[in-house]
Amino acid sequence: MSLINKFSKKQLKILFIIIIFGILIEFSVFFDFENQIIEADFEIEKNTDIKISDYLVIQSNSFVSISDISANTRINKTFIKTVTAYNPVAWQTDEEPCISASGMNICKTEKKICASNEFPFGTELLIADEIWEVQDRMHPRYSHRIDLFFKTKQEVRDWGKRTVEVVKLD
Repeated sequence: MSLINKFSKKQLKILFIIIIFGILIEFSVFFDFENQIIEADFEIEKNTDIKISDYLVIQSNSFVSISDISANTRINKTFIKTVTAYNPVAWQTDEEPCISASGMNICKTEKKICASNEFPFGTELLIADEIWEVQDRMHPRYSHRIDLFFKTKQEVRDWGKRTVEVVKLD
C-alpha cells in the first residue's frame, strides 16, 4: 500500500496547502513586500552594444547606467508610510521631551526632526516636499511609522495622521 493511499483526499489537500504555504513563506524572505522600491523603467533597443557590466543592479529587476552615476548622485528609495506628529511634552515623549534618543536637543535646532525605528540617526527623509532628519525613536509598536517633531500643539493637530510618500535620501 502506497503512502498516498493511507491518507484521505481531505488530508492530502490540507497537506498540499501546508507545503505550498511553507514554500511561499520560504521565498518571501527574499522579497520586501512592505517597502517596495519605486524605480523608473527603461528599455534597451535591439542591435545596441550594451554589456551588463556597464550597469549597476539597484534591485533584482532594475538597472542604472554606471556612466550616469556621479559622485553627487543619490540613489533614493521611495516608500508609502503612515506619518504622524508629536510635540515636546512629557506625556508624548519622556521626562526630557527636548532631548531626542540620539541625544540632540531638538527644541533648539532649526532642522526638521523626525522619529523612526527603521532608519539610523542622521538619515534624511523627504516627506511632504521637506527634508526631515531622523534623530528620535518611537515605541516599538509603531515600528513602521514615522513621527514628525513639531514645536507646537497646533502644528501637530494640523498635520494629524497621514499616509504619504517618503523618500529616503542616500
